[in-house]
Order: sequence, then structure tokens, then C-alpha cells
Amino acid sequence: RVRVVMDHRTGARAACAMLDGEGAFVAALRRADDFDPVAFEEFARLGNLREWFAPAVGWSRAHPLLSPKLFVDLCAIGNAAPSRVRTLLDASVELRDRCRTGGIPCLFLKGLPLASRFYGDLQRRHQYDIDVLVPPPAFPDALEQIIAMGFAPDSDAARARVQAIARGDASDVPQT
Repeated sequence: RVRVVMDHRTGARAACAMLDGEGAFVAALRRADDFDPVAFEEFARLGNLREWFAPAVGWSRAHPLLSPKLFVDLCAIGNAAPSRVRTLLDASVELRDRCRTGGIPCLFLKGLPLASRFYGDLQRRHQYDIDVLVPPPAFPDALEQIIAMGFAPDSDAARARVQAIARGDASDVPQT
């Protein structure tokens, strides 16, 4: 199997051009000497940018520039995004409310806050989890709320990390 590689700057220009719509996106890809639809597909996958590029399926001039596989992937991502984001948003609101009620200070990081502020649409940023920061003394109470919501570490390594954080000695535990 031959792997076609595209200069990362071509993909980066296309990603930036998404902000300016169909014409700018198409022009960015057509200007590139090294553009290849399969290489662009790989760029989008490896960079976790498929959510960002998903609106391109609605732009007819972009269709010839998308590999058939990327087109199908972007359609599926675009169709699944509202439900996925709604689930994350609902869980975030519930956790925020539980923390407020319990007097637990918390700060939501990455994910939804970044998508809202910098991407202009919650569905345009790759996200599948919720990142929340709490002060060390509040960790046991926050963990109790998270578990009460039905969440739990999903691997032995994650469980070990949570236990180490709860003990206050997580410095030597690899992050998961």
C-alpha cells in the first residue's frame, strides 16, 4: 500500500479557510500543488479535524475535493454531532449544578468552552469527554458527584489514577 502525504500547511490553510466558507475552502485546496483527496482525508483523520470539516459536505463545489471515504465519514459525523454534543452539554450542566449545590468549586476546561468561544459551533470541535478542574480538597466530593451521575473510570489505569489523586499522591502515576 502506498501512502500519499500532503504538506501539513495545505491542510492548515484549508482548516483556516473553513471560517470564510465554501469559496475560501475550495480555493485553499485548489491552490495547493500537492493536494490529494486521500492525503487530505488522512490529514483530517489524524488531526481530529473531521468535525471541523463536516460542513463541507453541504458545499457542492467541495465534493470533488473530498475522497469518497472522507465524504461518507463527514456525513456520518455531521449526523451524529448534535446528539453527541447534546449529551456532553446535558452532563456538563448537571455536573455544574451538582457542584454548585454541593459547594464544590469547579472550572470546565477544553471541549465545550473552547468550541463555543473559538469554533463558533459546539459541533465543530472534536470532543468526547468533559474536563473539569476542582481544587484538591474538593476532589473526593466532586468524584462522588461524578459517580452518582453514572460515570466511572473505564480502565484499570484510569481507576489507579483516580485512586492516586484521591490519596493526594498522583505525581508518580502515569496519566491516562
